[in-house]
Amino acid sequence: MMTVKQVANLTGVSVRTLQFYDEIGLLKPAGLTEAGYRLYDENTLETLQQILFFKELDFTLKEVKTIMENPQFDKMNAFIKQRELIQLKRDRLNVLIELLDKLIKGEKCMDFKKFDMTDYFNALNEYRQNNSEEIVKQFGSLESFDEMLTMMRSREDEIGEMAVKQYGSIENYTKAAKKNLARFLADGPAFSRTEALSLAAFHPPFPSGLRSAVSRTIPQNTSCKTKKDSRK
Repeated sequence: MMTVKQVANLTGVSVRTLQFYDEIGLLKPAGLTEAGYRLYDENTLETLQQILFFKELDFTLKEVKTIMENPQFDKMNAFIKQRELIQLKRDRLNVLIELLDKLIKGEKCMDFKKFDMTDYFNALNEYRQNNSEEIVKQFGSLESFDEMLTMMRSREDEIGEMAVKQYGSIENYTKAAKKNLARFLADGPAFSRTEALSLAAFHPPFPSGLRSAVSRTIPQNTSCKTKKDSRK
């Protein structure tokens, strides 16, 4: 067993942060000393490690708590998914480094492409057209589903940014959403409407609106010109 100070020294997480994690129920100590000081064992250290991976991927503490409290949460599966997301983050950083190298050499690289959520909303509309009876059963009415779509369209830029962060592209995000919608049809109430429209990176999927660390990617077809070319 380790004291809170020993855990702080080992992990780099401050004592105050560990205390706060305990206060919000995110990371409870394995026990307490007779004097009431927190003690941590190997299992709690593994949980802390999981939390730190999530934080590295820009999840909020509330999101991490929601994920880890889910009875279907699987540590090993989460590690695998976290590894995939960190690899995406690494790839993004490699692209940014390559872009910076080109800029340092005097090349002008510009991209003004915005997030295009057309395919995603087309998928939701297709789902609406093909599954109206199930939508009424689960949402109460088609109008409720339409209201949700309207709300999502009003946050299109925000959702697009999160989609690219999560999967690196809107296309990948749309595929994940389609998979969740199919599961929603199969599982009904056991699989909530929020989950059905979520990013689906983990199993079970996160609530909607989660963030991850895979930031906006730089398209491979970014236009780059050398200084010489730019003078033309």
